[in-house]
Amino acid sequence: MKNINYIFLFLFLFLSLLSSKVSATEVCTEAQEPPAGKPTNFDINASLNKFDAAKSAFDGIPNVAYRNMLKASYMAAQFGPGAPYDLKNNPNYMSSEGFGNWFYGAAAQRMGYSASQATRAGSIVQQYQNYRNTGHADVGDLGKMGEGIIDSVNGINLDNPGDKTKILGGYDYSENVYEEDPNSDSNPDSCNPLSSLASTSGYGGGWVGGSSTGFFMSTDTSCILACSSGYATIIDL
Repeated sequence: MKNINYIFLFLFLFLSLLSSKVSATEVCTEAQEPPAGKPTNFDINASLNKFDAAKSAFDGIPNVAYRNMLKASYMAAQFGPGAPYDLKNNPNYMSSEGFGNWFYGAAAQRMGYSASQATRAGSIVQQYQNYRNTGHADVGDLGKMGEGIIDSVNGINLDNPGDKTKILGGYDYSENVYEEDPNSDSNPDSCNPLSSLASTSGYGGGWVGGSSTGFFMSTDTSCILACSSGYATIIDL
């Protein structure tokens, strides 16, 4: 009888674990799930928590115009070429482009941007990337970049095919999965709460070489508005 009790205990624990895995996969839609190419050492929720902290700091600024300018500068400093969350090119992560867009959408949501604002900004960034991309037909064409930026501001999506979908998927995850996860502080991925992370050295600061990208990033990720040398200083644009 004692052995039978142990067997039932084992079965109960096994089924509990199995059901938690099933419920984890059923929590998220396909769009909300992190896309292929997510780095195994990237903690989604810990990173989103940093954007929560940033938004809280910015929300304390009474001047709306100044607050919005600082928020936009902060996002550019986080996601611009050579910045910490340029995940596709960050040597600590080397994510897929799809995951980079997905996470950008998630972070934009935490910063209080609407889904429309997030996708328009993504389209604007794409114009700048086209301007700098030597393999693109519009490389070095300021006129094309200007036209593309104006069209993007007016709501015409000029992002790469599929990028907008990824951005909206990350936005959806942030708004409806991460936000509703009571254990988001301990889960690296609220769609897959049983997942674990590979070791990581973190993104550090200035990993691309400072002035070549236009940004020097402080290694102190806890400082946002009051850093000894400034959280993000534009030194060469």
